Amino acid sequence: MARSEDDFDGRGARRGYERAESPALPLRGMIDAARRQALIIFALVVREFRLRSRDNPFRQLIDAASMLVIVGAHMVLLLFFDKAVPYGDSDVVFICSGLFPILFFRLLANKVIGFVKTSGRLGPLPMVHPLDYVFALAIVDGLTLLFTFVCFFLVLELIGISRYATPFDPIQIAIAIAFAFPLAIGVGLVNAHVIFLFPVWRPIWMMISRLQMIFAAVFFLPERLPPLLRTIIWYNPASHIVALVRTAFYPAYPTFMISLPYLGAWVLFSLLIGLAMQKSMRSRLAEA
Repeated sequence: MARSEDDFDGRGARRGYERAESPALPLRGMIDAARRQALIIFALVVREFRLRSRDNPFRQLIDAASMLVIVGAHMVLLLFFDKAVPYGDSDVVFICSGLFPILFFRLLANKVIGFVKTSGRLGPLPMVHPLDYVFALAIVDGLTLLFTFVCFFLVLELIGISRYATPFDPIQIAIAIAFAFPLAIGVGLVNAHVIFLFPVWRPIWMMISRLQMIFAAVFFLPERLPPLLRTIIWYNPASHIVALVRTAFYPAYPTFMISLPYLGAWVLFSLLIGLAMQKSMRSRLAEA
């Protein structure tokens, strides 16, 4: 029996309508999923702040104080060797402008390693993935480190230790944090799963993370190094973060150590590899 013209037109119209609407549906679903995931992580961040304030109200201060102790130890070591600082009018400002971004990256990456190890043993919550815990805890600790950073330089400005204590271009610091935070999460995820497979990697990674102080140009200027050593330091992504922060404090600081595409590639690949490893090893981590 031949299909009527009305029936054909009606079906055709419906088919055309479905074809026109279908591309928007996946995009809308992705937006809704991202919004829901952001709300979950935000709720976990608030929950973690409340738990820390209730269980140990001084934990944030202790974390901040421990970071200041690390900074003080490095400053004492620097004064012991009586090393001249090449920029600015204060040893403290120059060293800390490079030391804080390295500590931010290093401490946060190491904390992510611990978060991944414990996330599989956390009690189940509806619609909450173990990675949500990792991201939420990383945000909490990242905000604590950033708060310490701001307070430290605010105190330096108030006591008048240097005219460079206040950054003249805070946008550079914001850019550095925007790269350092996801890079620390990605590197932490990768190392957490490598350590799970090969426990001998833990001391190796700890040694590498400590060497960041040397191979990120914290205590010296890369431009004064031999070309080969300068090239090696350039390939360390942490050195680019240090250079970004220092350009916020010193207008004439050299920028040849800064490559945002290179930093972006490190962020992208570390996160992709870390998330892929987490997905493939999720059940093994939960059973460990």
